[in-house]
Amino acid sequence: TADQFRNARQVERNGVGVMLRKEELADSKILEEAITTILTDQSYRRNARKLAQTIADRPFSMKDVFIRNMEFLAKHGPLRRLDHLGAKFSIIQYYLLDLVFTVTFAALIIALLMLAAIRRALNYFRRIKVSKIKSN
Repeated sequence: TADQFRNARQVERNGVGVMLRKEELADSKILEEAITTILTDQSYRRNARKLAQTIADRPFSMKDVFIRNMEFLAKHGPLRRLDHLGAKFSIIQYYLLDLVFTVTFAALIIALLMLAAIRRALNYFRRIKVSKIKSN
């Protein structure tokens, strides 16, 4: 899923692991190579220790942040003005289907008009050619 893809990118970016696509998990050589690389390359160990220390040294623990947020929520109630507008969209609005249909319809009309113009031009040139042949 997109969430796990994002997490894998973060792990790779922080240098504490490697990202594998789902298809690569079926190949035992690729999986074995990734595990071996992580276990033998000391940079992964250093980066993991550094990341663990960074998490441990956070200015606020997750528990403190959670408690402060819950106290704020209890005091002020839900802040509807911070709700994401996309949550209220219909499926048509969310996926921009109205725009897709409008653009597709306009492109179809333009293509049909161009086809009609080309057909008229060809018929016109054919009539000119036939009339020249008949006159000769």
